[in-house]
Amino acid sequence: MGTDLARGVSRLVVEPDADAALAFADRDETIDAAHRDLFTTLLTRDARYDTQTAIDITLLGRYYERFADHAVAIARRLDFAAAGAPLRATARPIGSTA
Repeated sequence: MGTDLARGVSRLVVEPDADAALAFADRDETIDAAHRDLFTTLLTRDARYDTQTAIDITLLGRYYERFADHAVAIARRLDFAAAGAPLRATARPIGSTA
């Protein structure tokens, strides 16, 4: 997922595309959902992870989630630079769970 986001942003630098930039919000939501699922898995009573492993997994999930947030922010800025207007009003704010 992370490398797909990086490649997608790289493509937007070379070839601005409003639809592709807007699609980043959906990709970000996929990673946000995976991050939430990770917490659910780690917090179940049946989880058999030692403390260090649980912390490492939690931090890794958080880093991926932040990476996705940054990719969305970059895509929006690139689209703004190319179009001279903010990304479509239908795009949800970065970090929004709504």
